[in-house]
Amino acid sequence: MVGVLLAEVAEVSRAVAGSSGRLAKIAAIASALQSAGPDEVPIVVAYLSGELPQRQIGVGWAALRSAPPPSAAPSLTVPGVDASFSEIGALVGPGSVAERKRLVDAVMGAATAEEQYFLVRLLSGELRQGALDGVMTEAVARAAGVPAALVRRAVMLRGSLPAVALAALDGGADALSEFGLLVGQPLKPMLASSAPSVEAALGKIAADAAKAGARRTDATAVGPEEADLAEGGPAEAGHAAAVEWKLDGIRIQAHISAGRVRLFTRTLDDITARLPEVVAALAALPVQDAVFDGELIALRPDGRPYAFQDTAARAASQTELGGRAGAGAGGGDPSVALSVFLFDVLHLDGADLIDLPDGERRAALEGVVPAEMLMPRLVTGDVDEADAFFRDAVARGHEGVVVKSLATPYAAGRRGAGWIKVKPRHTLDLVVLAVEWGHGRRKGWLSNLHLGARDPETGGWVMLGKTFKGLTDELLTWQTARLLELEDHRDDWTVYVRPELVVEIAFDGVQRSPRYPGGVALRFARVLRYRDDKPAAEADTIDAVRALAAELPVPFPCEVRGTPRRRVTQPWGTARGRVAGRVAQPGARPLAGVAQPGARPWPGLLSRGRCLWSGLLLLLVVAAAEGGRDDVRARARQRGEAGRTAAAEAGETALGAAEGGRAAARLRLAEHLGQLLHRLRGLLRGGGQGRRARPVA
Repeated sequence: MVGVLLAEVAEVSRAVAGSSGRLAKIAAIASALQSAGPDEVPIVVAYLSGELPQRQIGVGWAALRSAPPPSAAPSLTVPGVDASFSEIGALVGPGSVAERKRLVDAVMGAATAEEQYFLVRLLSGELRQGALDGVMTEAVARAAGVPAALVRRAVMLRGSLPAVALAALDGGADALSEFGLLVGQPLKPMLASSAPSVEAALGKIAADAAKAGARRTDATAVGPEEADLAEGGPAEAGHAAAVEWKLDGIRIQAHISAGRVRLFTRTLDDITARLPEVVAALAALPVQDAVFDGELIALRPDGRPYAFQDTAARAASQTELGGRAGAGAGGGDPSVALSVFLFDVLHLDGADLIDLPDGERRAALEGVVPAEMLMPRLVTGDVDEADAFFRDAVARGHEGVVVKSLATPYAAGRRGAGWIKVKPRHTLDLVVLAVEWGHGRRKGWLSNLHLGARDPETGGWVMLGKTFKGLTDELLTWQTARLLELEDHRDDWTVYVRPELVVEIAFDGVQRSPRYPGGVALRFARVLRYRDDKPAAEADTIDAVRALAAELPVPFPCEVRGTPRRRVTQPWGTARGRVAGRVAQPGARPLAGVAQPGARPWPGLLSRGRCLWSGLLLLLVVAAAEGGRDDVRARARQRGEAGRTAAAEAGETALGAAEGGRAAARLRLAEHLGQLLHRLRGLLRGGGQGRRARPVA
């Protein structure tokens, strides 16, 4: 049926989110796809997957927080909404912000209340309804009446489920069989499962090899393809496996055709224009056409990696950098070059290699790539050797290793059993500040935890992020009951609790984050266990967390002062917190712009302008330039002993002095500059004190 209403898609989304059964989700989505016309199928698949066909259209919470009143009756069609989003995403230049807001309001004003709810979650990336790739693939197969294996292989080769869905529903199995690997058309990357140790990973590889060998022995006949796969496998090599470095960099897929190089991320975004040095290095390889899988990382002169954010900034788009980069250019410091490490080849000079075993693909890779561009690798069946290789990689500053079966083919877009990642694990004991209600199969449970570290100076709590990972059904049931007992208040999405429950959190690293009040956030946080034996007063401190980020560049100091915080009620990580642009606290003013004596400095970012002191620092630098460096330094020395009270009053004094004349204003600003520079030197010399996270073998 042509002209599917957005209301129908929103209704399916609601039904899928409200169902905990996989089969029920598949049936609901399949029915919606059968009702859609050919031009609507890719859009419906994207929307129900929580994505936009346009990927990004520049619409954030600022454009969504003041939506017009909803329409009484549905009128929006799926193609119409898609056309409007394309128009919004194409806006650039002066006046584009206002025009984008006008067009967004036009769409939202024509939407019913349920459609508005769906659109807000879709545009904000918060459409969590349990319609993951596996469910969508099965739904497409059911709607088209074709085997799911055909759909999965087509998605693997085409890299786009919406495009495959259109082909399946329009042409069936014959259309799906026409999909092949095309140089220049990115594939979804193969992913790795996890293991707690190298020994466990090697054991899993060996066990799978033994099972495969038993199946071959029991088979009445072995085809040539199975025989080829068996040759060189772990069973015949003493269960040997490959152990490779796992870098904390940018996963890339490099497509080379007749000397032309294109680079794609793991999300299939084209970043070729942003990385000229990588393009030049790959263009020099002795190949006509090839598809490589690898990693890019920024390395220091001593070979240790920069922080992940510095690497990622080199590939960040203009949109991701808030418009600071030039069109088509990457971000970050261009003097920080990215190193290329390739670990797989999927196509080489006219031949597809994805179905070959890993050992053969690696041999082909080594035949055309110089050693300095190959991912370091050890082939062994010895646990001690593999573990030593792992520890060496970690000592060099890398994430860990990936243990690979020598017999595994390249399972594009899937978490193959033949790749197992092993990373060192750190833990912190944090306090639950709030928790969000779950979606999909977790509906009815309190799921997404807001985590906070203790602030030893104020006795309050500093939010570090959220996680819903590591929770079993049993633990979800327990924590829902326990956290409801600790409830302080709630809104439509979140239950805010008394900060009494301590939870042990495993994580992979700490990164800078302007989203959260502490200026840092945990990477890949997951729940290990609750610590009923530990009071909240013994939870880890924000200083311990900041100590882990000691190697990160130090941001400018930003004074955020307020009354001692008993809890953070609207963290930056929540939708309401982001929309409001502040962290609300009972009995306290918003963090931005609060200046009260007797509190501590916090990290901040000048570009966000969220703190009064950062704004004053900008004024001070300008005033210092006007007045002359020597004059400012002399006056700063004369006035620098005024103390903390004078520094706290300097902002208001400077504003008043501006009306009385430039000379007086310069005098007051110079005084404050001396104070702030003294504090900055103290921050740069010092470091967070407190217990570091515990390494876990």
